[in-house]
Amino acid sequence: MDMEQLQDRIASCIATGEYARKDEYLQIHDVWWVCDIHGDTITLVTCYGRSMLDLPRAVKWAKMYHDRIDLDNLPYIATHSLA
Repeated sequence: MDMEQLQDRIASCIATGEYARKDEYLQIHDVWWVCDIHGDTITLVTCYGRSMLDLPRAVKWAKMYHDRIDLDNLPYIATHSLA
């Protein structure tokens, strides 16, 4: 899927209410994104997949403590609506 198709799909989901939002997280078709919302503009910052783990923070922590992150076993978030 190219960027234009992704933008169209996300815009369609938001327009039809096919999403859930919790704080700065947005769930669209079971995929979690970090987003910035200003007025009627939504900027998708990072795609986290099915996890709410803050990967940039986790990577920084792991590097600081000489540890590793098991990307195959991230905390799973249920796909039900947050409403």
